[in-house]
Amino acid sequence: MPPRLRLFFSIMTGSLLLIPALALYRELSRRPDIWWTPPAMALSLDKSQDRVRIYARGKPLGAL
Repeated sequence: MPPRLRLFFSIMTGSLLLIPALALYRELSRRPDIWWTPPAMALSLDKSQDRVRIYARGKPLGAL
C-alpha cells in the first residue's frame, strides 16, 4: 500500500474513532445526579399515576 494512502486511511480511522470517544466522554463526565428529582419538586403518586406505575412484589404500590 502506498504511504500516502496508508496515511489517509490512518487519519480517517483515527477521526472516526475520535467522534464517538468524545461523545462518550462528554456523556460520562456529566453530573451523575441529573436524572433525580429533588424531594421538594417530587410529585405524589396520585399526580404521576398516569405516567409511572411502581410495583412491589407484583402488586401496585398504591394498593400496598
